[in-house]
Amino acid sequence: MNPSNILGRHKLSTRFTSIVRICSINYPNEEQLQIIYANYLQAILQQQLLNHKIWSSHAKIHQLALAMIHVYNEV
Repeated sequence: MNPSNILGRHKLSTRFTSIVRICSINYPNEEQLQIIYANYLQAILQQQLLNHKIWSSHAKIHQLALAMIHVYNEV
């Protein structure tokens, strides 16, 4: 299912929608996206760069996550 402004959208039958649960999830805001990115980065960096003096810091990981988000928004 896609938003109404997307090409290729098809109307769902009421029979179908009456028997399924519908869940709508919005895009995350910048703060939520930073938490998601930081958690992914922390798991990756802890595995790959164990005991690294810079990338073992939670503050540096959050800073990297924020930089990634800014690059994504600019592109």
